[in-house]
Amino acid sequence: MKASRMHDNLPAYAKGVLGEAAVCDRLTDGGMELLERRFRSPFGEIDLIMLDGDVLAFVEVKLRTRGGTEAGQAAVTPLKRRRMVEAARCHPGAVSPAAPWARTRSMRAAAYASTWSP
Repeated sequence: MKASRMHDNLPAYAKGVLGEAAVCDRLTDGGMELLERRFRSPFGEIDLIMLDGDVLAFVEVKLRTRGGTEAGQAAVTPLKRRRMVEAARCHPGAVSPAAPWARTRSMRAAAYASTWSP
């Protein structure tokens, strides 16, 4: 079986976890620090919470078989962006000066796509 088709029969959740792991690896290789995976709030889930220097980054991962990063970013609708902002406001790092990453001066929301070719 071709490596590109190895995950075709996995459930969507399992594929999403693999996509999140791939994006997390890419971001940590680029110097970001992983703080939390799959943070849940009353407004929804944030896939990854990363520290990028002094910026707390809330990351939504979209798995796509084609289209690259642009397709993943386009899949984050304005409604999803609003929910991410509300969920981010619930995170202890956004509201607590006692959080381990309290040196954070700003926050940002980002969307990344993890892709593979079928």
